[in-house]
Amino acid sequence: LAIMVSLLVVALLVVGWGVQVALRDYLIAEADHDLARRGRPVAQAVLDQFTSVNDPLIEERRLLPSSYSALITLDGFGSQPVPPARTPEEAAAAPELPRLTQAEAQARAGQPFDVRSADGTQPWRAVAYPIPGDRYPGSVVVAMSLGPIQQAVAQLRTILLLLGVLMVSACAGLGWWAIRRSFAPLGEVE
Repeated sequence: LAIMVSLLVVALLVVGWGVQVALRDYLIAEADHDLARRGRPVAQAVLDQFTSVNDPLIEERRLLPSSYSALITLDGFGSQPVPPARTPEEAAAAPELPRLTQAEAQARAGQPFDVRSADGTQPWRAVAYPIPGDRYPGSVVVAMSLGPIQQAVAQLRTILLLLGVLMVSACAGLGWWAIRRSFAPLGEVE
């Protein structure tokens, strides 16, 4: 019985780990697809607003979906996060986006990459776009929070753990009962 329960525990651990990895990889691939689809329009909107008004950040909160953040860098002029952090908590949760020149952004070729929040606790996925032309050389880096993906995988892990404990307990109980029942005639012989 102990060997069977041990094998069941190992099998459940392997299956649970595999399901978590598969789900995480699938959700990150979906996030990459979303970044590829929405990243360029968001980067263009950030650039358009930044270059078209005196105060480029007046309406920045309407530019980005709530799970997005961006950093515009003009070569030789510095960088500006969009939206800017308004509190220390927002600053800590914001992604630590690289300040890329136009050439560095071009070299990344629109490939998504991982970044962390300023406090190192939250994962983000980012993509860099060079600003086209020579008028405003630089880049726009657009990032998407992976917090919802992290929460979904953590919730799956909890569900798998609870179901695993229930299944192992039920199988151990049924195994103990079956063994006791099958050896009951031997007890009567004694």
